[in-house]
Amino acid sequence: MSSKVRLKVSALYDAAYAKRYRAHDDEFLASQPCRELADWLRHICAMFEPPIDALDLGCGTGRYFWALSGVRDLVGIDASPAMLAEAGRPYNGDRITAASITFVEADLFGHDFGPARFDLIYSIGVLAEHAPFDEGIVRRAVRWRKPRGRFAFTTVHPDSPSIPVTIGRRL
Repeated sequence: MSSKVRLKVSALYDAAYAKRYRAHDDEFLASQPCRELADWLRHICAMFEPPIDALDLGCGTGRYFWALSGVRDLVGIDASPAMLAEAGRPYNGDRITAASITFVEADLFGHDFGPARFDLIYSIGVLAEHAPFDEGIVRRAVRWRKPRGRFAFTTVHPDSPSIPVTIGRRL
């Protein structure tokens, strides 16, 4: 990751931001949207013969690690060292079944995992809000996934009240 990008990300998603984000986990994880996203991840994991290798694009604090099943190796990539520090103590950590978790501090567009590494590549609420969602990231995901692997993602609705806040933070 370039030093310019690293400085900007560190300033936007600093330790104070990461702690505020993590502080809402209890409330958010009890919500209907969170339950639906967790069910969605479980459903996708059930499509594979375990064990699988998974990549969380923009993992943040690791909010959804606990919802994965049948995972051998889980890799979380995020450009914010503060968010990754929180991910090192993931919410519902006692429910995480992954045999290993590796964190990569990097820009989604500046790191290469090599070809055919992951069965599942997923991203929840990151693409198009916190990171660009374009042909480049799709090409990278296709390259990184194993044959018969899946790239699953959610985006935030364009009318979401968080969009102006996030875009304002990025500018």
